[in-house]
Amino acid sequence: MSRRSRLLAAVLLAAALAVPASLQASGLPSPRTAAHDGGSLLRASSWSLDGLLRMIHQVWLDEGGGLDPNGGTKAAPPPGNSGDNGGGLDPTGRANSPGEHCACCTGAPLRRPGDPSDPADRCNMHSAPGRRRIGESNPRERAVPPLPPSLPRGILSRRPSRPPLAAFPRSRPSWPPRTAAAHDRGARPPPTGAPCSTHRPTWDNRARRAGGLPGSAGRGRRAMHAVRVHQVGGPEALVHEEVDDPRAGPGQAVVRIEASGLNFIDVYHRTGFYKLATPPPFTLGQEAAGTVIAVGDGVSEVAVGDRVAFCGVQGGYAELAAVPAARLVKLPDGVSSRQGAALLLQGMTAHYLACSTRPLGPGDACLVHAAAGGVGQLLCQIAKLRGARVFATVSTEEKAELARQSGADEVIFYTRQDFEAEVKRATGGRGVQVVYDSVGRTTFDKGLACLVPRGMMVAFGQSSGAVPPLDVGRLAAHGSLFLTRPTLFHYIATREELTSRAADLFGWLAAGKLVLRIGAEIPLRNAADAHRALEARQTTGKVLLIP
Repeated sequence: MSRRSRLLAAVLLAAALAVPASLQASGLPSPRTAAHDGGSLLRASSWSLDGLLRMIHQVWLDEGGGLDPNGGTKAAPPPGNSGDNGGGLDPTGRANSPGEHCACCTGAPLRRPGDPSDPADRCNMHSAPGRRRIGESNPRERAVPPLPPSLPRGILSRRPSRPPLAAFPRSRPSWPPRTAAAHDRGARPPPTGAPCSTHRPTWDNRARRAGGLPGSAGRGRRAMHAVRVHQVGGPEALVHEEVDDPRAGPGQAVVRIEASGLNFIDVYHRTGFYKLATPPPFTLGQEAAGTVIAVGDGVSEVAVGDRVAFCGVQGGYAELAAVPAARLVKLPDGVSSRQGAALLLQGMTAHYLACSTRPLGPGDACLVHAAAGGVGQLLCQIAKLRGARVFATVSTEEKAELARQSGADEVIFYTRQDFEAEVKRATGGRGVQVVYDSVGRTTFDKGLACLVPRGMMVAFGQSSGAVPPLDVGRLAAHGSLFLTRPTLFHYIATREELTSRAADLFGWLAAGKLVLRIGAEIPLRNAADAHRALEARQTTGKVLLIP
């Protein structure tokens, strides 16, 4: 053993033998009574012989080197590290054992002031009056007793290097603090006080994501029901399902729907015959009525609480719909939501057919196919209001009676009569000025033959199928005929035209000049059954879907 090694061993042995007597003379607490309560000066384990030897050896290494097991010189550790795995002395001369833990958050090591991982705030145990953090002085503490005289003075003359950050894990302790028993069984005791920002509770956020805390009903978005099409096809393509409530965007109003109108254009959209700008899945329905429950920015046409109806806007088969406010029509007093949903689309269709596409007047005669349907009944009534003679085609006696009640002058059973021959017979072989055809394939050719020269064929539907391609030369052969395929939305393109047509309809309804017949009210969830009945021509009057 070298001389330097023997000298170091002698110093350490002398200091170790002198410590117990010095401790007893100075009155410092014994290892059994010392406790880590934030006010004691040294941990009990730090005064043990093993702790003292480790401390002296560490200081020797910090001051420039030592001996390795082979007797050679050992270089000092780099700055910021400690060869004692986290142990050492704080600025007041107190020793900290490796991995020293917080008294209130067992399992989370203490952080020294200035440590980059030290949070700006602490839990209420660390920040409570009379408590201190490691390395902070407290005027309430009793004075530090003198160190044993037998200890070498140079040992405590400098502060040891700060332990590596790895000794203090960055993970924050959970709130509330766990007891030792709780650590053993993995339990979490109930909170006993308000947590600080470092120890935020996590159950609040979890509850909100799951649907809200107790007493917070209504914070989450409500799901409404709607009938949607995920893939175009038959009635089975209609799916009654839950979707998110709509929100009113700029220029929009959210309407709580009380009744939705069933129209043949819904069948065209469902089958894909009419292409929609919105790809599947989409909500079906072009007509509904209800009450405004919310409005977006820039809305002046309606207000919350107004009773309204709309048509020509997709999304009527639902409990709620976000509708452009400019497409809403206020319902006057005396007109219910069901009447509004039953009248608006089909009523305005009949209005533009009789008043705009081919304006009827006294002396005119017209042929109306499917006269017992929703549009047919209204069209017969408006044609009679304008002084025209009305020929109506139906399939049954029951429908024939409805056509007569709507003002039809001549009722023809197309299932057992040739309507072309009947029209020619009733008009003396001359024919009618206009044919309103919503049936299509099965009635189109004979309809052309029913027209007077320069008469007009108005093909506004195709319930029996699409009309085959037409040689326009046939129009000339039948007397320079006119052919048009109109759609409602071109006749209500402006708000002025929309409100004007609606005002005429509501005025006639209020005056008793227009009779509105609601043939059936079907639950919205049974929309597929309603479509089957409509396509099979089993319906009369207007069919409503009720959410």
